[in-house]
Amino acid sequence: PKAIKPTDWDDEEDGMWEAPVIENVACKKIGCGEWKPRMIPNPKYKGKWVAPKIANPAYKGEWKARLVPNPNYFEDKQPHSMSTIAGLGVEIWTMTKNILFDNFIVTHDKKVAADYAAATWVVKNKREMKKKAVADAEAAKKNPLTNFKNEVVDKLKTYWIPIVTVLLAIFISIPLLCCRGGSSPAKEEKKKKKLRKKLKKRKKLKKRKLKKKLKKKKLKKIKRLKAKKRKKR
Repeated sequence: PKAIKPTDWDDEEDGMWEAPVIENVACKKIGCGEWKPRMIPNPKYKGKWVAPKIANPAYKGEWKARLVPNPNYFEDKQPHSMSTIAGLGVEIWTMTKNILFDNFIVTHDKKVAADYAAATWVVKNKREMKKKAVADAEAAKKNPLTNFKNEVVDKLKTYWIPIVTVLLAIFISIPLLCCRGGSSPAKEEKKKKKLRKKLKKRKKLKKRKLKKKLKKKKLKKIKRLKAKKRKKR
């Protein structure tokens, strides 16, 4: 009962907090849990009833679909031994341009693949990166805005969905916030007059109701007094 939820407990991450359960010493000796009534032994009990099975002399076993002979069926006893590869196809879905693939190798040995990559791809990649760095530096010197434009275009391509949503929200909120028609003083006066009329009508109705109640009470009193006078006579 004295347990308190920790201050750093987060229901979303840690789940619903539950107070720790206190152990009952008596349960260790007796055993606790959900109470169930004791079972009385029944000497006549023979187990769960099952319908008796009648012997069927025509039974042939579980039915199976017949197998149709397939003349083209064959079993490949050595699936690992493949024929020589004459070609290689690459299928890729991407939004980036200017992607090139070359220097393909098919092998089971990782070392052979690494040596082939070092001899072909690594050498070519170093040359390409140097050329690209020189070209980027020259382009930045000629026109510094082009580099900035390219960066902006790349970011727009990657983050175009959130940018469009934010712009739409801004354009929708501008007319709602700025272009709302303000209420003129003449309209406000009309509204006030209508409210005053409604209040007056309500007051009049309340007064009428009160007058009717008072009349009814007076009539009842008069009737009671008359009845008392008649009894005295």
